[in-house]
Amino acid sequence: MESTNLSVPSEPIGAPLGGLMKPDAGKVEVNGRDVTGWSTNDAIAAGIGIVHQHFMLVPTLSVAENLVLGCEPKARGIVLDYDQAAQDVRKLSSETGLVIEPERLISDLSVGEAQRVEILKVLFRGARILVLDEPTAVLSPPEVRELWTVLRRLRDNGDTIVLITHRLDEVVDLSDTITVMRAGQTVARLKTAETNPAEIARLMVGREVSLSAGKRVQPLTRAVRADAGKGLSIQNLSVTGSRGIRVVDDVSFNVKPGEILGIAGVEGNGQTELIETIAGLRAVAKGQISIDGVEITRRSVANRHDAGLSHIPEDRHRRGLIMEYTVGDNLILGLQKHFSENGIIDRSRVMEHAMEEISTFDIRPPNPLLAARTLSGGNQQKVVVARRCRCDRVHPPAAPRRTSRGESNPPRQRRAQ
Repeated sequence: MESTNLSVPSEPIGAPLGGLMKPDAGKVEVNGRDVTGWSTNDAIAAGIGIVHQHFMLVPTLSVAENLVLGCEPKARGIVLDYDQAAQDVRKLSSETGLVIEPERLISDLSVGEAQRVEILKVLFRGARILVLDEPTAVLSPPEVRELWTVLRRLRDNGDTIVLITHRLDEVVDLSDTITVMRAGQTVARLKTAETNPAEIARLMVGREVSLSAGKRVQPLTRAVRADAGKGLSIQNLSVTGSRGIRVVDDVSFNVKPGEILGIAGVEGNGQTELIETIAGLRAVAKGQISIDGVEITRRSVANRHDAGLSHIPEDRHRRGLIMEYTVGDNLILGLQKHFSENGIIDRSRVMEHAMEEISTFDIRPPNPLLAARTLSGGNQQKVVVARRCRCDRVHPPAAPRRTSRGESNPPRQRRAQ
């Protein structure tokens, strides 16, 4: 980021791009007070709340325990008053429309449900300046509308909302003012009522962009491949969830080579469990999974990978990347045996492979020695996709575009899989 300027009045909703780092130059002011370089605790005390792109929740604690963490209601002065905490969560959940059960463990929530908890956590602490980083990436359209209602209500009460997003419809629909950034610099400040999506897109990418919004996409006409018995076959699949409830019930479908199957539904309706079961991360209660006519229902994750199945998880931080590992090392996770000799990894081959994948998938910055945690969300996702698309034939991605911004050019077309 270089020489960036941003000004957000006390009530309008702005749509800029921001961060949570101490600046090398310049200053930050809140309500006329210079707060440059202040701590996170100072920001929270001043009523600033950050809804992070990647969740900041404790998976082993309940929803209620996460919301009150650090400001717990006490019974008899020392013991957590869980009933009071749960009651507070239910009240806030009812007021905002962000419905969630306070007793549920974070580890049992879908990505969309966890996002609701993140937003509730900020509101619970009484934030008056909210910074939301891609908050709708995993929300369904009805959930997005509910969130917009909440944000507009907060704005009308005098709160300041900073919305970070690359989705033009969200910018135009919700914001009052817009700050456009490109390559770390502010390139324009606009009043939403005086601009349009075409102008915003041009400023975002630095060139004219053809927008196809509202146009129905016509299916491609292609010759049907004569691959009888090939591809992925799911027959009468049933899965039991962590609470003992059947979350996938007698599902069947077939996906042939050269086909893409889309699975649509609101978060929390079995999509995650279905994908994880196909990938081998959950047990099958009933049914059969086959690839190219070979049953893999009871096979391990590694054996499924050898059979040609790969999994692009919806939460790349938990199951797609090791954040402290380098980009180069993340690109060979699960493939180390192909880069080893006598049990020793050949680092030169790892680097050669990394540079090839970085070029092919346009991973930025193009440095294989950087830790994965230093990359943006979109570029982290490219690392996951690059690794999983290396040699497999069946790719079940769960919410593959989650938090992937349009910050870089699309990767070059890979060889046919």
